[in-house]
Amino acid sequence: MKKPFLFLIILLYAVADSNAQYYTNRNKVWAFGLNAGIDFTSGSPVPIRSGYDLTTSYSFTEGVASVCDTAGDLLFYTNGRQVYNKNHVLMPSGALIVPFSTHSTTQAALIAPVIDSPNRYYIFSLEMATASATACRLAYSKVNMTLDTNRGDVVATSKGILMADSLSEKMIAIAGTNHNIWLLTHSSDSTLFFAYEITSAGIDTVPVVSHVGTVSQFLRYSSGVLKASPNGRKIVSQCFSFFAGTELFDFDPATGIVSNCVVLDSTTRQYGAEFSPDNTKLYTQRSVIASGADTMIIHQYNIALATPAAIRASKTQVGVVNTHGSSDLKLGPDHKIYLAGRDDTANSVGWQFSRYMDRINAPNLAGVACGYTSQVLRFFDTTGIYLGLTNVYVEADTAITVVKQDNVPTRKAVTIAIFPNPASTVLYISATEKITHISISNIAGQVVYSSAGNSELARVDIGMLPPNLYFVKVNEVAVQRFVKE
Repeated sequence: MKKPFLFLIILLYAVADSNAQYYTNRNKVWAFGLNAGIDFTSGSPVPIRSGYDLTTSYSFTEGVASVCDTAGDLLFYTNGRQVYNKNHVLMPSGALIVPFSTHSTTQAALIAPVIDSPNRYYIFSLEMATASATACRLAYSKVNMTLDTNRGDVVATSKGILMADSLSEKMIAIAGTNHNIWLLTHSSDSTLFFAYEITSAGIDTVPVVSHVGTVSQFLRYSSGVLKASPNGRKIVSQCFSFFAGTELFDFDPATGIVSNCVVLDSTTRQYGAEFSPDNTKLYTQRSVIASGADTMIIHQYNIALATPAAIRASKTQVGVVNTHGSSDLKLGPDHKIYLAGRDDTANSVGWQFSRYMDRINAPNLAGVACGYTSQVLRFFDTTGIYLGLTNVYVEADTAITVVKQDNVPTRKAVTIAIFPNPASTVLYISATEKITHISISNIAGQVVYSSAGNSELARVDIGMLPPNLYFVKVNEVAVQRFVKE
């Protein structure tokens, strides 16, 4: 009876850690804005000074990306045109990795792993949208972290390789269900999504194309973020152009297909957005310009409701920022959502740069109970945030394993994510189907926890478990490992 389970244990040691995007140590340090950033490795957000400044950075106001190692230590970060190492200085070949400007691209940069190649990473760079018919080019470069005495450098022969043009300023990564990642982009003026598959064989430059949406007009989709829900099943597209608004879609991580457009707003300028950790709430940021002053209004939608009409009717204003024009929203490793806040004092870092961050403290809760709080974090003097926050780093999921009765492991299109990992007191489990049963086993194969459920998100108290490696099994098929600290 022990041998089949021991075989499963050996198999699981070979798989990757949880793909709980926002909560892994890989996303613990953010670098953005003007010399600004946040470090979450202590468990609480702490401001840091990054290398983005007026003398060496051509673009730092909007889209950026960063990545840490599995322990949460910063590796490198980029604005899509420059690449900085962990010491906040430019990599030797990181000064100009693409021949175009990313200065004002909503999501200018994205970092993804070169799958099954340790210490290798892709940087995807997206050009700012202009009136040119072929603007907003997409390119990729490679980083090898063993170069420059393990500080990392851009590979000279793999720098600024063009993939596409005529895109919008939207770009995100979503974990697939077959040890792959989808790089999702969008056309600037038509209802086209492009999903480029990243596998261990490389980047498939022929995308999966989805024709879905409601607006077809020149540059209408150009700016505003794309975001994916933590479970990878929902997509939101924000449009900052006048009379564009917010569209919500379904996403299939197995195929890369986007479908089922639900229009939540079609009349206002929308920029930032983010989903709640439990995938049931959507937060959007609307920009209002009146009498020369910019105001941000933060709304919440309950996207777990049964009909589009009910979702639209759930729209609730939860926050207002009176002295900042626009901001992305980003879910942090602490399960809270961050955005640029107002700066009431004389701003020492220039026009519209804010030295404060606001926060949504309980984003799973409905309405104003979500706890919007102003000025929870202050950056150092002469540093600040303008518009953009870091794009989330996603890894390929390899921990979806089924054990048949004949003890032959196979794959199943059921994705689970556990977070945080490592964990100390509470473990959250998210799945792409309803969780009906959870069991936790130790490395000896002994079941140390078992419970029933009926939702796509479960909360498990693990404070009673001694520190060690454990295995979570969901619905008797999908297995993930986690470390109890």
